[in-house]
Amino acid sequence: MKRGISYFGRIAQWSIALTLIVSSSHASSILFLDGFESGKTSKWSVATGYVTTLNPRSGAYCIAVPYEDGQTHMMRIDLGVGIAPTNEFFIRFWVKIGANYHAPYLGWKWIRLKHGQVDGIQAEFFCNSESWGTQVVSYQTGGFHDNPSLNWNWYTGGMADGNWHKVEVFGKYNTDSQANGILRVWGDGNLKFESTSFVWRTDTWANDTFKLFYLPSNAGDGTHRAQSGDIIYYDDIEIWDGMPFADGKNPPKPPSGLKLIITPQ
Repeated sequence: MKRGISYFGRIAQWSIALTLIVSSSHASSILFLDGFESGKTSKWSVATGYVTTLNPRSGAYCIAVPYEDGQTHMMRIDLGVGIAPTNEFFIRFWVKIGANYHAPYLGWKWIRLKHGQVDGIQAEFFCNSESWGTQVVSYQTGGFHDNPSLNWNWYTGGMADGNWHKVEVFGKYNTDSQANGILRVWGDGNLKFESTSFVWRTDTWANDTFKLFYLPSNAGDGTHRAQSGDIIYYDDIEIWDGMPFADGKNPPKPPSGLKLIITPQ
């Protein structure tokens, strides 16, 4: 569907029409949005991070997660029945990591997804310390069932450069315990990983969906602990019930089709 937006101005005897054509061909809905501009974390079910004005990506605030204090931290959103996505989900956020972050082994779980607090399906996305690669593991109560890549690299030299980086994840649940699920991950608009045979759920938990979204979850593995300076910043977090762009594979691009039309009056 095409939508036209026109601005009309008058200069002497000429009429200027500026028309912006933007494509709008998706039916996905946004389920959660927080840029922390309220200065609070009231949208979150669990929030051990704190709102800060220290170099937000946009607006006046972002969230800081201080792993350096040695505590288990998390920012958790609970989307219950009737709200949580049931077939597909899409997550977008921005993350900033300072140069002092030392990425303990198993790093930090930049996304953790769960069906319930105890039983059901889960998925964890986390960085490791050796190469700033990242791993994803999906599993369920009773055992692991998919770990498609042990180390797919994100950024040469690592993410700890003090800049904001955009992360996007799309998932589509597999059906009837088959290996036909989808997982796509983008970093700064570049496709970093894609699987069309991903297993999110099997057997007893074949109808589970993710209702608990941790952005982020804990860091370290209980032995390799975080250290002083290990603070991670998140901003502009979104959760959708599907892809918010048309072709289902590529991140959105800036609006195109800008037209300047000058006609005599």
